[in-house]
Amino acid sequence: MEWILLALSEDQARSANSRGLRAVAINRDTLRTAYCEIPPRKLLDEVESGHWDLVIMSPEMLKSQAVHEKMKSIKFRDLLRFVGIDEFHLIHKHGDNFRPEYQAIGDFRACLSASVHWIAATATPPTGPSLIKESQRTTQL
Repeated sequence: MEWILLALSEDQARSANSRGLRAVAINRDTLRTAYCEIPPRKLLDEVESGHWDLVIMSPEMLKSQAVHEKMKSIKFRDLLRFVGIDEFHLIHKHGDNFRPEYQAIGDFRACLSASVHWIAATATPPTGPSLIKESQRTTQL
């Protein structure tokens, strides 16, 4: 099932690109694929350099060492303008045990400027209150 969700985020990035946004899906697969290109690409460095307008990141990436290192960079944090979170509505459906990495979203959000736009791409209207609650929750890193 996870591969379907990763493919979905990549499809959403392609769709945003076709509409004029410079969008990228960042997950372990896209990081590896970009790094294996010739010349190698480092997607998180591209975010830091201002190359991307929209970053679609798997919740697992929010807890990754690579993202934690980048979050230390003021330039990286300041250049993020849009952050898309996919599948968020599934917490409402399946509870806190569904991909517990979603709990890191509040911590990630707390490190960013209030001007960053957050997009929940597939949230359904009944899940709005839980989406707001979960996106504001923080934990100890």
